[in-house]
Amino acid sequence: MAAPEVTGRDAERARLLNAIYATDPRNPAWCLIEGAPGSGKTTLLREASRRAAEAGFLVRELTALPGGGTPARRAATLLRDPRPLCLVADDLHTMKPEQSRLVAALLEAHRAGWPGSRAFLLLASAGPSPDETTMALRTHADAAGTRLVVTGLPLASLARVLRDHGRPAEDEELEALHERSGGNPGLALAEIGLRSDPEPGIVAMLDDLAELQRAMVETLALARDRKTPCAVAEMASGLLGRPRPSTAEVEAIVEVLRPLLDGDGEDLRLASGRWREVIRSRMSDDRRVRLHRLMAERTSGLTRARHLVAAAGPGPDQALAADLEAQAHAALQDGDYAGACDHLLLAISVSARPDLPRRVAHASYLMAISERPAVIGELIPWIGVFGDSPMADFMRAGIAFFQGHLGEARRRLTVLLKRSASTVAPAAGHAVPAAHDTVPVADDGGTDGTDGGHRATAPGSLNDQNTPAGPACEHSPDGADPLLRWRMLLLMAVVESADGDEPAAFRFTQEAMSLNVVPGNPVDAALDRVLTMQWAYALWGAGRLTEAFAVLDGFLRTDTGTAEHVDGRFLRGYARFYAGRTAEALADMRRAADAPRRFLAPAPLQRGTAEQAIVEFHTGRWGDAVLRAQSVLDMARASRDWRGVASSHAVLGMAAAAHADESGAVEHLDWLTHHMSTASLLPRVNAVSALAWVARLASDPEHVLDVIGRLSTSALVALTDTVGLVAWRALEIEALIDLGRTAEAERRLQEFSARLRTHPGAPLPHGHPAALRGALALARDDPAAARSAYEAAAGLSAEFPYAQARALHSLGRADRVLGDHPGADAALRRARDIFARLGAVPELTAVESRLLSVSGRYATLTPRERDFAYLISQGRTNRDIAAELFVSVKTVEYHVSNILTKLGLHSRRDLWTAAAVTAQRVTPPGPVSHPRARPARPAGPRSPQR
Repeated sequence: MAAPEVTGRDAERARLLNAIYATDPRNPAWCLIEGAPGSGKTTLLREASRRAAEAGFLVRELTALPGGGTPARRAATLLRDPRPLCLVADDLHTMKPEQSRLVAALLEAHRAGWPGSRAFLLLASAGPSPDETTMALRTHADAAGTRLVVTGLPLASLARVLRDHGRPAEDEELEALHERSGGNPGLALAEIGLRSDPEPGIVAMLDDLAELQRAMVETLALARDRKTPCAVAEMASGLLGRPRPSTAEVEAIVEVLRPLLDGDGEDLRLASGRWREVIRSRMSDDRRVRLHRLMAERTSGLTRARHLVAAAGPGPDQALAADLEAQAHAALQDGDYAGACDHLLLAISVSARPDLPRRVAHASYLMAISERPAVIGELIPWIGVFGDSPMADFMRAGIAFFQGHLGEARRRLTVLLKRSASTVAPAAGHAVPAAHDTVPVADDGGTDGTDGGHRATAPGSLNDQNTPAGPACEHSPDGADPLLRWRMLLLMAVVESADGDEPAAFRFTQEAMSLNVVPGNPVDAALDRVLTMQWAYALWGAGRLTEAFAVLDGFLRTDTGTAEHVDGRFLRGYARFYAGRTAEALADMRRAADAPRRFLAPAPLQRGTAEQAIVEFHTGRWGDAVLRAQSVLDMARASRDWRGVASSHAVLGMAAAAHADESGAVEHLDWLTHHMSTASLLPRVNAVSALAWVARLASDPEHVLDVIGRLSTSALVALTDTVGLVAWRALEIEALIDLGRTAEAERRLQEFSARLRTHPGAPLPHGHPAALRGALALARDDPAAARSAYEAAAGLSAEFPYAQARALHSLGRADRVLGDHPGADAALRRARDIFARLGAVPELTAVESRLLSVSGRYATLTPRERDFAYLISQGRTNRDIAAELFVSVKTVEYHVSNILTKLGLHSRRDLWTAAAVTAQRVTPPGPVSHPRARPARPAGPRSPQR
């Protein structure tokens, strides 16, 4: 049975084949295939040996050769036979000593001057090993270019391996499997149960490594990021208590370990998560703690904190927990909310029970502020520290919201807010203390407020029925705590806003603002900034633009250096855009996008960047818009957060359709049609507008109305009128005109104009009312009124190049009907230039076709010019025309120049195929009628007249 071919190893296979076919008696070949367990090195070796046999080699296994004699004599015997020989050594590093010595003797014979008379090929495989013969062969093959390090397969090749084994994987599962296995096919197949557990092979590989090599592998197993080889060697040497090796020694060790590594050798990382797990499990507790401490000494920030926690003992470490909490507050002050949340989560893991509720509560708030649903799983087990208190239900509501269960979140919050409704709000200016969120704890045996010397463990889960009773909540049993109610109202406002109920969001935000809470700790200070942002958004959603801008302006002047400051710039940017302040809007959004990365939480960045892409697309910056929208999709795949995705698909769908990329347009529009679940105002309007925009481009007015109907019949339609998001109505009115429903279109146009009077600065990227009045006039055969309306629309749409170009295109059509062909050409050329700059292929094609059409401009020719045009279109030369019409050649040249200019053509050749010209006459023109016929004057300059 033929050996199977290895999937995804085409480059390695090609190098082996080159070595096989280049082998001759004077040029032996030494091929070494290195790889970790499960990499497929043995299968590749077997395939290469089969190819060698097909090439005429006698293939022999090293383990099958007879023994006896010295290695040098055995090597000489092998080389005396004239037949080509291929010697195969699988797992050379595990061979018996006499077999290894034979390979060493063959290598020595080659170094001393190859004595053999037969073509010789060595095919060997090996794992990471300090074996001397393997290292010698590695050096030899490396110099010859025949050393192959078989590392992880690319994603596509791993997918093919899984399909070949009858177990295809979906994208997310495939990506996770690739990350965990490092692309190693054997590890991946073991993960899904198609191969045996690879742990024994990994353990054997570890046991075969030298002491320093193993220590370096263990260092990489505990490291959370890439390390330079020297840094890894330094920590490994510190673990062993020996001096750091030289650079050359480090490089040699890296070469041994290359099959295990991911990268180019300059920054090291173990390729497989499974290897990291097995290696960690084989380390003793003392060795692991010492290594974590060494790594903590040589790192900083969150990485250092993780190593310190990993090095801590099983009991609570109050000093470490307090230090981590202080670092969390410092990160919070620096605007790094994700880092603050991570530091608090680490502090929780080494906290004593009295401190747990405060830290768990604060970590949950920071998770919410940084909008990181990925860490929810780390918080769920800690809900039990609140027992059956309102705080426990509040956390469950927050978790439900971030898991996308808006109904459950609203239900829990409604119950909690009703329960606390009897609380009297503090008087204006009264500070609700927020600095000491302590929780009375049942005595577990400690006498000094500790928990008896045991580190806290997560006592419960999200399930209400399974949550054990914990210590009393930090808040009163009925939830009648103004601070907790303030936090609940903020979350409820966010829930309602996410569900598209902006009036309800406004009410809850207003009530939270009325409590006049003065934050007493950094976490509540951050929540207060979030509330200010929510209040500004609520005011904008209620149409109170002056107040919204006042809140945002004041906030951006004072709260600099925070994530909310960046989010506030994005919010003010798109609020300014919908208020007609386009230049200021773009400036705000650019400054937000250029803020230092530590201030950009993934969700606000995605949301703000997507809205920036929408604004840039409408203002004619299509290239920038496409790049931003694609970056949002890339960020969303990495963060698993889908904020901004709908608006990004809207931009990419419109751009693809405008660029005549049909498959790209279908991909993005299909997502908007079938996968969008958001009910938020802006992304919903953006999505519907994009679907209608593309339908208009495809000349499908019925589909335009069908798409617009999803918005015009929803509760969001009133909100769009409130905040000035009315541009979509132009798409609806134009579709009605195209379908001949002019009376209904006129009524909708009057309503549209009335709404614009209350929002005079509202952006109109889909068409100005003047352009719609022009379309109505053309539909009613009134080209003069249409021309006037389109001319006004072209001037009024200057901020929106695509809408302006469409108005100019329509202006050119109206001018054609009126016979003003020079005016039509001027308008069409302006439209053509704009469409060309944007890359709007369908519209550009239509405009150029209209510019090249001769039929409309033929009416501008005089009767005599038509005679000349007809003869030119028949292919007559100037001399022929002059002879037939009894005029001079100069006269013919003069008329030809005028005719080409009037018809917008570049050469007389264009007239030869101008059907509009040849169709104007059935019979040829007659000669010029003169009172007294006279012969044509010969060509040449005329004498001056007296």
